Amino acid sequence: HKVYGHVSCETAEDLVSNVALPSEKETHTKNLFLRDKKHGLFLVTVHPSSHVNTKELGKMLKLEGKTNLRFADKALLEECLTCQPGTVGPLAIVNDVEQKVTQVLDQKLLEFEKIHSHPLRNDASVILSPADLQSYLVQVGHEATVLEFGDAPPAGKGPAN
Repeated sequence: HKVYGHVSCETAEDLVSNVALPSEKETHTKNLFLRDKKHGLFLVTVHPSSHVNTKELGKMLKLEGKTNLRFADKALLEECLTCQPGTVGPLAIVNDVEQKVTQVLDQKLLEFEKIHSHPLRNDASVILSPADLQSYLVQVGHEATVLEFGDAPPAGKGPAN
């Protein structure tokens, strides 16, 4: 893997706009830290163009009964992954020592040669192959659930989450 510094970016949109990638075979990530009172915590890592419908995500994860996936608050993010909003990425899962968080990966990410993700700070990125990312997740006890997410609808054209 390789680490490089860049301008501070708090969102996936910031990254895509401000941090150019060397090839179309490489991608940034978008990360959502979600909670459901009944089903627990989820770190969802997707391609920046992918759309995450939280209502559909519960079905995709085969969660039983009523689901109400919502963004987890800053305090829970700090408690479980020991990072701040805008710095979270799949590498943060190492800090979930109590195994409370389920890591979800977008299948689309695995089709790229390289994945760029924040290393618990938003002014740098780590470059990993999809195989290395999946191996890392297994080594830290968080084998990912891989799901297929569709692309986000054009602005103003889709249902709200």
